[in-house]
Amino acid sequence: MDRSKQAGGQERQLEEASPANEHELAEERTERDSEEESTSESHPRRGIFLIPNSITTIALFCGFYAIVASINGNFPYAAVAIWVGMFCDLLDGRVARMTNTDSEFGGQYDSLSDIVTFGVAPGLVVFVWGHSVLADIGLIPIGWIAAFVYVACAALRLARFNTSGTSLHFDGLPSPAAAGVVASAVWLAYEASETASVLAVILMVLLTLVMGILMVSNIQYYSPKGFNIKDRVPLLALLIVVLVIALIIAGRSWVLFAASLSYAASGPLVLLWHKVSARAGFDWHLVRNRIRKKDSDS
Repeated sequence: MDRSKQAGGQERQLEEASPANEHELAEERTERDSEEESTSESHPRRGIFLIPNSITTIALFCGFYAIVASINGNFPYAAVAIWVGMFCDLLDGRVARMTNTDSEFGGQYDSLSDIVTFGVAPGLVVFVWGHSVLADIGLIPIGWIAAFVYVACAALRLARFNTSGTSLHFDGLPSPAAAGVVASAVWLAYEASETASVLAVILMVLLTLVMGILMVSNIQYYSPKGFNIKDRVPLLALLIVVLVIALIIAGRSWVLFAASLSYAASGPLVLLWHKVSARAGFDWHLVRNRIRKKDSDS
């Protein structure tokens, strides 16, 4: 009888102690989980996202190939490589956002790729193209100074973009657009005459300097980031895309030069239009807002 009472008392003590033990076990699990989380934060998983960084690597290779091709005298190949790099630069960011694989590593890698493909490569391509003519007239320092100014402006443009954040417009000419102007201009001049003339080299030096100045300017340019590829568009837009592709295939150098130069000139022209309109008392922004409001109401 006494033994049964003692056993019953021990069972009651265990039942009373079990909630406390469960509470202690729960606290231990919480501490263990927090330690694991802190360990994973202090030692993050290593590795990179394959698809967007592979596209960035292709863009980097295009810049490297453009330099090699220009040294070998293949200036059309160098220009095409820079344009392919432009397409890859436009694609890698969108692919990263669409697949949710964007990362700080990818952003830094993309910037390093851009300075090679859209800074160093165009500067060296235009310098190598005009080197022989500049040597004949004794103005080689003018050539490499113009090329270096362009490369430095491209680096400054990329640094400002990385620190200013994204918006619906660009402050200054984007470096891929400037590279497109310089590369297609060299391609166009080479197709016109494989032997560069003094006048063509001087104009190319001025064009290179102007592109560099536009990159570090505060002139606003339209950003294609505001365009959503998932939105519906009229059938006419598809026909325009087909027409543009056909023109590029048929005309190649002059079509690419005209397109890139038009975009580079759009910023100063829009700025000039706004200043002239402001002096004339015409509020362009007010008219545009009224048009948008009318379209939304309809």
